[in-house]
Amino acid sequence: VYLYGEPAIRYARVVHQPRDRDWIRSQPYRVLWQAIVSELVLPSTQPVIVTGLPVRYYSADRVVLEDLVQHVLHARNLRPRAVTVVPQPFGSFFAHILDRNGQLVPERNPDAHLGIIDIGHFTTDFVEVYDCEHIEKGSGSLEVGIATVFDAVRRLADERWGRTLNVSECEAVVGGAPVRVKGQDHDLREATQTSGAEVAMAITHYARQLWGGGAALEEVLVTGGGGPVLVEFLRSAFSQLTLLSDAFVANARGYMQYALTRAHEVA
Repeated sequence: VYLYGEPAIRYARVVHQPRDRDWIRSQPYRVLWQAIVSELVLPSTQPVIVTGLPVRYYSADRVVLEDLVQHVLHARNLRPRAVTVVPQPFGSFFAHILDRNGQLVPERNPDAHLGIIDIGHFTTDFVEVYDCEHIEKGSGSLEVGIATVFDAVRRLADERWGRTLNVSECEAVVGGAPVRVKGQDHDLREATQTSGAEVAMAITHYARQLWGGGAALEEVLVTGGGGPVLVEFLRSAFSQLTLLSDAFVANARGYMQYALTRAHEVA
C-alpha cells in the first residue's frame, strides 16, 4: 500500500528527495503515475498525455518514460491517442504561445528564436527553441537552483542565532520576510540579495555560453519556482527577458495546453 499527496506528507517518517536518473525506473515513480491516472483520467476514455523530463535526461530516457506511461494506462484498460514527452522547460514554451484551449495566441510567433531558463529547486534547465523545434546544442542543465539561496539563508540563521529554518521559512525570508528569533525580527535581505546575485551570475554565465551571448534570441523566457526570485538579477544580461506568469506551474500548464492541441491533431 502506498500513500501519495497530503497523506504521504502527514504520515511519512523519512523524506527522500530522489534526484538521480534512475528515479523514473523506480517503483515509487510508477506508483505516482498510477495515482495520476486514477485521479485524472476517466474510465473508458482515450487520453492524450503530455509530460516532460529534465533536459539532461531527455534524449536518453524519453522512450523509457513513454513506455512507462503506456504500460500504466494499458494496465487500466486505457488506450491513449498519444503520449508525448518533451524537454521539461518546453512546457513553458507552450504556456507562452498557446491559450487555455490549446490555440495559438494571436500575438505570439511560434517560429520565433527563443531561450528558456527554468530555475528549479536544485537545478536550472536551459532550452533553445527555433521554429518550434528543440535545439539540442543550445540546451543543458546546471546544478544550481533556488535551494542554493535557501541553503545560504539557512546557514546564516543557524550561525547567527542558532535558528534552524525549514523550507517554507526560507521561502518567506527570500521573499523579504524577517527571521523571527525569541520574539525579535532580524533582517536577512542583504544576505539574500548577495546569494541571489551569485546564483544568477552562475546561471547567466552558463546561458551565455550555450547561446553565444544570446544576441540572436528574440526573447528569453524565465520560468520555474526560482524565476520570480532571480529574474531581476538576470535582466542586465538579457534585456529581452520575460518572466512567465505563474512561473512555478508554467511547465505543467503548458503540458495541458499542448495536450489540447495534440487532441485536435489526433482526433
